Amino acid sequence: MKYNREESFRFNFNPPFPGYFTITKMNGLEGMSRMGEMEILDISPGGVKFQSLLELPVNQDIAFSLSFTLNEENELILPGSIIWKQKKLNHYHYGFDIAEDAEKKDIIIQELKKFRKSRL
Repeated sequence: MKYNREESFRFNFNPPFPGYFTITKMNGLEGMSRMGEMEILDISPGGVKFQSLLELPVNQDIAFSLSFTLNEENELILPGSIIWKQKKLNHYHYGFDIAEDAEKKDIIIQELKKFRKSRL
């Protein structure tokens, strides 16, 4: 098997990890929607796979923000957009592309390292 060093790692949560999402921009208008509940299935420095009972639009003109706390210290707030959706039995799975930000990627990696250490 060929190993790609450029590919991001993915950290799976089992059971899924709770969090919230908000819509921050829609059709060019900025603002904040009410928080919706979600559960993170996996995360990498570039994206998140999450599930929700709510059906959300897959549209590049809609910006979202995901928020969750891995280590009781820092709330992670990740801006980005939903790039795919998949219907499951009673919920939806979503692919979330985190907006390009090198600092956010470093924070995600550091928080995942702390989370992993706390679970050993």
